[in-house]
Amino acid sequence: MTQVTKVRAPKQTARKAAELAMAEYADLAKRKKKLTDKYKAGAQELDLAMAKLEEQLHKFAEDNEKEFEGKKTLNLEDGTLGWKLAPGRLNFTLEANTKAYEALIREKYPDALEEKVNATIVVRLAKTLTQLREELAVVGVKVEQEDKFFVTPKL
Repeated sequence: MTQVTKVRAPKQTARKAAELAMAEYADLAKRKKKLTDKYKAGAQELDLAMAKLEEQLHKFAEDNEKEFEGKKTLNLEDGTLGWKLAPGRLNFTLEANTKAYEALIREKYPDALEEKVNATIVVRLAKTLTQLREELAVVGVKVEQEDKFFVTPKL
C-alpha cells in the first residue's frame, strides 16, 4: 500500500493578508480616482446648468406666489421647490455690546455656555423664551431665522 502525503500550502501570515488587502484597496482607489477624474469636468458642467435652472425656478417661485396656494412648497411632476426654514442665527447689530451679551448668558442661561456662548442653544431657547429675546435686544442682539429656497428633483 502506498502512503499518500498531503501537501499543505504554507499558512498566510496576518501581515501578508494585510498586504494583499491593502493592494486590493489601493487598486480600487486608483480605479475610482480614474473614473472620478474622467467625469469631473462633465459633472462641473452639470452643476453650472443646474445652478442656472435653480435661479430660473427661484424667479418663477417669487413671481408666481399664487401657484403655491398659501403653502411654502410646490410639488411638480419631476420634483419639489419652495422655501424651508434655515437654521436660526444670532445677528449682532452694530451697537451690540458683546460683553453684555456674554454676561447675560453666563448669568441667566449657563446651559448655553461652553468655552464660548453656544449660539445654537441660545437660538433654541430664544424661540420659546420671550424674556430671553427681550434681554438680547437690550444688548443689541436679534435672533433671526429666514426661509431658504430649495429645489429637490425626483430621482
